[in-house]
This record gives sequence, C-alpha cells and structure tokens, in this order.
Amino acid sequence: MRGNRRAVGQGASPALCRPSYGVGKHLVVGIRSAVASCNWFTANLDERQADRGHGDKRWRSRNRGRDADKSYRIDWWIRDVVAATAIQSRTSADKEVVMLTIWGHLGSPNVRKVIWACEELGARYILKDVGGPFGGTGSPDYLARNPNGRVPTIEDDGLALWESHAILRYLAAKDPDKRLTSDDLRVRAAIDQWMDWQCAHLSPAIRSLVVLVIKPRSTMPSPEEIEAARSGIIPLLRLVDRELEKRTYIAGNSFTIADIAMAISYNSWKIMEPACADFPALEAWYSRINRRAAFKPMSGQRRV
Repeated sequence: MRGNRRAVGQGASPALCRPSYGVGKHLVVGIRSAVASCNWFTANLDERQADRGHGDKRWRSRNRGRDADKSYRIDWWIRDVVAATAIQSRTSADKEVVMLTIWGHLGSPNVRKVIWACEELGARYILKDVGGPFGGTGSPDYLARNPNGRVPTIEDDGLALWESHAILRYLAAKDPDKRLTSDDLRVRAAIDQWMDWQCAHLSPAIRSLVVLVIKPRSTMPSPEEIEAARSGIIPLLRLVDRELEKRTYIAGNSFTIADIAMAISYNSWKIMEPACADFPALEAWYSRINRRAAFKPMSGQRRV
C-alpha cells in the first residue's frame, strides 16, 4: 500500500492501492459510473491534491520534460475514481498478483455486498463485469464456476464460490483479525441469524417494491400495487428498528457482515423512500454506516 491509503473519516477514497490502468472494459464502465454517482469525490479533488503535495514533488522528479501539473492531476483523478467505484486491480507497477476475482456488476446489490466486504478488509481483487447489462452468466465458462448462473461469483486461489452471503462468511472467516465477524460462537450465531433473516424476509420484500418503481416496466404500476408492496416492508423495518434500540450494530456492538447485508437492503429502501423517518434507531445506525468510507461508493448505485 505504501502510504496510498488515508484513514477512514478523512474523506479518503476506499482501499486506494495503485490500480493498473490496463484492466479492460470494466474500468471504462466503472469510470463512467463514478462520474455519475460519486460527486462526493470530485467535489473534494482540489483538497485531496493539496494533501498530496509531497507526492507531487516525487512524481515531478520521475517525469521531467512532461506537463507534470496536468498529468499529475489526471493521474490522481483516475486513481481515485477507480477506487471510489470499487473497481480495482492489484497488479501494480510492482507486479502484485491479483488474488481474488469477482464476477458481477455494480448494479447488483449482492455484488455490492461482496465488494464492500473486500474494501473493508483491504482485500486485493479485480471485478469482471458479468450479468445484468453485460450478460455472460449463461456461458459455459461462467456456469462451470457457478451452475446457478447468477452473480456474484468469486474465485480465490482456485476456489470458486457463489451466493453472496456464503462469500461474505468466507471472506470474514479468512481474515486473521476477524474484523467483520467474531471468534465468539454466540456472536457468530447472531450474525448468521440476521444475514439469513435479511435474505429470507427483508430482501424479497424490498425487491417487490423495486420491481414496481425502479425496474423498467411496460405499464405503470397502480397506487394499490405500490402500497401493497410498501406495506410488506414497513413491519420488517420496525422490527429492525426495535432491535437497534438495544445495540449499536445489527449483531452486537461491532460492525460485521450482518451490517453489510442489512445496509445494502436499507439503502435500496432509502432510494425509494428518501424522506421516510419513521425508524429513529434504524436511521441512527444508517448514519453510522454512511460514515464508513467503503460504503460511500456502494450507496450511490441506483440500478437495483
């Protein structure tokens, strides 16, 4: 990493780690997505460059005879846009090897769960655009890794793994510091409980509203259809709100993969119901989540 990462809470882009610029078409798509959804980053570009004054001198010394001011600005802009959209290649100038490959696309909530976890852990990965507008999930090559033909799928040192919550548990367990899980059996059981609940109850309810108000349709949904879908979500959010009155995070007093799963669903709700403030404890938790640098690029994606 060598000084490229700034502390969380200082306006840093997540997991900045010298990405390669030759990583393929997904990089171009990611940059376009970043321009549309990461205004928080571009608004602070000048401040970021001021903070990197010492790096400017080193860069100039290695590039005499070039338009250093312009090139330096563009160089850092591209690097931060790549990091902000969570599209990273860890193949740097030092020929670092990419250890983890993620197949999916940023429009998928389940893919964003996996990318967010990687960002929290500082895991080296590359995103290969598959599914949604990119297609490819029915190809023999993809089905050999994931016979279910959905996203996300990861490959890590020869292991192919699919289903987003299985991937989250794998990444959290692999981390020696257990930053997104716990060695305590009861805490792990609580994490599993809430992840399963989100998958079985909250996620389908949220999706029923998404397909009405966000997904393209040939006919407009009726107010009765929208209200019926909405009324199925409210009791579930009230349940979470009551539970968060007792603790700081979903499964205890530490941020875990259970918060990642829940926040991705709640973020979809906030896109559809931005003014809804009926859940004070849930809103306070969501405010804490929004202060996490790795979550900011995840929250701006409107294709769900």
